[in-house]
Amino acid sequence: TEPQFVEDLLDRIVHEWNLLIIDQQLALGVDGFYFADDWGSTTQLMFSLTMWRRFIKPRLALIYDHCHRAGVVVGQHSDGAVQSLFPELIEIGLDVFNPLSPHVMDPAEMKQQFGDRLCFYGGIDVEQTLPSGTPDEVRREIRSRAEVMGKGGGYILQSSHTILDDTPPENLMAYIDEVRAMAGLV
Repeated sequence: TEPQFVEDLLDRIVHEWNLLIIDQQLALGVDGFYFADDWGSTTQLMFSLTMWRRFIKPRLALIYDHCHRAGVVVGQHSDGAVQSLFPELIEIGLDVFNPLSPHVMDPAEMKQQFGDRLCFYGGIDVEQTLPSGTPDEVRREIRSRAEVMGKGGGYILQSSHTILDDTPPENLMAYIDEVRAMAGLV
């Protein structure tokens, strides 16, 4: 009900907090930044695209530009069905997006639509395959995801989110062993 107050507050946060911290980290020689916000539920954005464009996008654009002018990579985390934001995130300079949650967005479709302009980070299912699948199913998913998402580069193989404690140890070991084998480390 007070949009100007919200804009003023967000501007203060960006200019008096975010950019200062970014500059401090840049002075230490970091290679990139990974920002985290959650904009989506499992089915849609948590607010209208109009609101995102007004309140979030211009401030992200400023932050991303600040990082790029310093020559570093920009990554963004947001849970949920946020793929409708990808064209605009790419437009304002996003380099890497996480997580690639297979229950919310189709990894192959995301690669086909955006993979030439956006690096995806994640994609190994922590909701079903890792906690409930077999070790062979875990290995198959890792190989399949790497084959589809890795074509042409622009993919960081990782779980779609935190691996929880209900994941059987044998599935976690299958995950680690398969990734190590693919990397030629075994």
